[in-house]
Amino acid sequence: MGRGLFPVIIALRQWGEDNLYQPDEHEMLIDTQTGEPVTCLELRSKENQVLEWRDTNVRKVSPDLK
Repeated sequence: MGRGLFPVIIALRQWGEDNLYQPDEHEMLIDTQTGEPVTCLELRSKENQVLEWRDTNVRKVSPDLK
């Protein structure tokens, strides 16, 4: 159950990296295998299009759509 929360924590961290750190204290999440920064999380459609907040809404759906 906790592992399902990992993307939420990472999204909040990445928001903080962009909005809260001073330039001299910037930290980034690093991939341990490559040593490279992790790319920012993106919300994508089933067609792999990047979605912005304005591209989504919440509505009740039938259980077979999950």
